[in-house]
Amino acid sequence: MALSSIKLYCLTFLTIFFISTVSLVEAKPQARIVGGQESLPSDWPFMVAVMKKVRELRLGGQAISALSMSGEDAGEVKGELAGCNKTGEQLECLDVVGAVCLIERDGVTDFSEMVKICQAAGGIGAIMFNNEPGNFAGTLQDFKATIPAVGISQEDGAILLASVGEQISLHYSAQVPDSAFCGGALIDTRWVLTAAHCMVNQQPESLLVNIGGHDLETDQNNVFGVDKIISHTHFNSDTISNDIALLKLESEVAGIEPVARADADFIIQAIVAGTNATVLGRGLQVAITGTEEPPTTEEVKKLFQVDLPLVSNTDCNQVFLANLGTPNAVTDNMFCAGRVEGGIGTCFGDSGGPLLLPGDDGRFQLAGITSWGVGCAQPELYDVYARVPFFAEAIDAVISGKSINLEPISPEPIPPKPVSSEPITTGLGSGASGLPFLLSLGILGILRRLANNQRFLNSTINQPSYLSL
Repeated sequence: MALSSIKLYCLTFLTIFFISTVSLVEAKPQARIVGGQESLPSDWPFMVAVMKKVRELRLGGQAISALSMSGEDAGEVKGELAGCNKTGEQLECLDVVGAVCLIERDGVTDFSEMVKICQAAGGIGAIMFNNEPGNFAGTLQDFKATIPAVGISQEDGAILLASVGEQISLHYSAQVPDSAFCGGALIDTRWVLTAAHCMVNQQPESLLVNIGGHDLETDQNNVFGVDKIISHTHFNSDTISNDIALLKLESEVAGIEPVARADADFIIQAIVAGTNATVLGRGLQVAITGTEEPPTTEEVKKLFQVDLPLVSNTDCNQVFLANLGTPNAVTDNMFCAGRVEGGIGTCFGDSGGPLLLPGDDGRFQLAGITSWGVGCAQPELYDVYARVPFFAEAIDAVISGKSINLEPISPEPIPPKPVSSEPITTGLGSGASGLPFLLSLGILGILRRLANNQRFLNSTINQPSYLSL
C-alpha cells in the first residue's frame, strides 16, 4: 500500500472535534500518546493545542453547538432551513437555493459528496446530523467547499427536522473549545510550529490555539487566534515528506518562553547515544494495529507525555522494509523513535506535537514534530517525526520576514513515492468521518495517520468542543 494510506496522527483536519462517543477518523495525519503518563501542569508552557473554533446554529432563541467539517468555508450564513432527502442511494437537495441544507449522515456516503450536492443545488450552508447518538465532525477530504459545512448530534438534528422552513443562522461562537485536533510548539513570540498534515484544508479564521494549558477544560487563559497558516511548499501527502507548518498568531504571546530548537548535530549525537526523547500529546491512548479501526473513547483533555528512545534512519527503514515492504519510507527530513517491543508511542491525535530532547543545561529542546506511524505502539514499527533542524533556515526566513513561504533555501528534489502493502498512520487530525475536532482530521490528534479505509472517513467522534484530520 502506498504511503497515501498512512494514518496521520494529527485530529485531523480535521480536524478534528466534540461529545461522549468518539470514533477517530482516518484523516490525513494524527496520533495520541500510548503508555505514557499525565504531565505536570507547569512542565511544558510552550506546548500548543491546535483547536477548531466552536460553530453555533441559532434557531429563533435557541443556540445549538456544531462541529466544523475540515475543508468547509469559514464564513457565516443566515437563511431558510431546507431538508435534503435520500431516494435509494441518491441524495437530493431540492428547492435549496439561498437556503441552508439539512442532511442526515448515513455512515456510508462521504461528507464531501453530500456537501457537493447541496452546494451545486444552490445551498448556502450544509448541516449534517448524526445517525447515531453523539456529536461528530469530519473532513471533506480534498474537496474545498465554498459554503460552511458542520456536523451536529442526532438529538439536535431531530429539533432541526421539526423546524424546516424557519430561519437559521450559522456562525462562530465566543465559547473557547476544550478539545484539540493537533498539537504544536511555540517557537517564537508569534509563531507556532506544527505538522503540515494537520493544516490540510484548514483556514486560519476557523482556528484557535491554547498555549501552555494543561487541562483544556479549565486552562483557557492563553488562547490566541491564528492570522496565517504557512505549510511547507513541498509537503507531500503521499510520502508525508516536509511535514511542517507555521502558524502566525494574531498577537504576540507574553509571559511564555518559546522552546529552543535543537540543531542537526545535537540530534545525530542523541541518536547515536540512544537518548530517550519526550513526546507530548492528547491523542488516543490505546495500542492498535495499522489495519485496526480506532476504538470509541472519550477525548483526552489533559496533556500526556511518553519517553521514547531515538532510532537511526537506517534501522528504522530496515524495519519498515522488513514488515511492510516499503523501501526508504524515512527520508532525511524525518527521524524515528520508539521501542522495538512496542507498547508505548504516539497515536491518533498527537500529530503536530513536539518531540523534545534534554540539553546539557537540563532544558529541553525541540527536535521533532509528530508526523506518522503504522498503527499505534506496535512492536517492530517505530513512530516517525519531522526533523526540525532540517528546516531551520526555512523557518528562520519566515519568522524574520525574509520569506513569505516555508520552502527550502536551496531547491531539493521531491523524494519518490514509496510502495507499501500495509496502511500507514500519521499524526494528523481529520477525516471524512467525524473527528474529535477535525475538528481534530483532525490528523498523532489525530491525524497521526492517513485514513486507513473508507470506513474511517465516515466514523463518528467525541467532541464536546470540535474536530481533527
